[in-house]
Amino acid sequence: MRSLLVDWLSEVCAEFRLQRATFHLAVALADRLLELLPAMPKAELQLAGATVLLMAAKVEEVSVPRIASFAAATGDAYSVADIVAYELGVLRTLDWAVAAELTAASWAALYTHRALADESAVAAPAHSLAPNPGHPPAPPDRSPARLYHEALAIVDRCVYDSAVRAFRPSILAAAALYVAARGTMPMRRLRSATRVAPSDPELIAAVRWLSVFEAEGARLAAADAAAGAAGAAGAGEP
Repeated sequence: MRSLLVDWLSEVCAEFRLQRATFHLAVALADRLLELLPAMPKAELQLAGATVLLMAAKVEEVSVPRIASFAAATGDAYSVADIVAYELGVLRTLDWAVAAELTAASWAALYTHRALADESAVAAPAHSLAPNPGHPPAPPDRSPARLYHEALAIVDRCVYDSAVRAFRPSILAAAALYVAARGTMPMRRLRSATRVAPSDPELIAAVRWLSVFEAEGARLAAADAAAGAAGAAGAGEP
């Protein structure tokens, strides 16, 4: 049931061009709701999805789609009044704790800011405008910002698996960065950015679990590259 909900949230986010942060917050809210209401009828799932997505958009988006748009996304199975009434019930169930929700995506953003700050400090020490030749900045293709996008791609893939709930969002984000940066960034910098030691048992378990999704991403990327090369070769034939 959860997989159906997450798939639907992803589709609606793409249709409305909502931010990744909105999707991840909506999934986090849905997980909390399903945990508190394990007997939720399947027929109520889409209403719950539309509601948590509206709530997440209110937190993360600059321009929030109209409630009527969320109702239309359900195929008009639910009205604006239905969503408004359900939203109040969800807020009460979650004890009004919505905006304070930190997802793996938001933790990954925080860790990246720390890594970028560390990179700036290393590349240009205080009272010096010249780069420190003994500590060159990370290569452009493996910069903290690039690693953030790679880590977030891993988080994007794993969020569809219900086992993701076994890990704290902060640990999941740290593990995604460790996996994305494997062999390309010193452990001390990752530890400084995440505040999680490489020997942390929970981190080790999360890294092992996420490695499966990293491998899947690499396989899909290779398949896309092969398909693109084949298409280009075919277009070049007379």
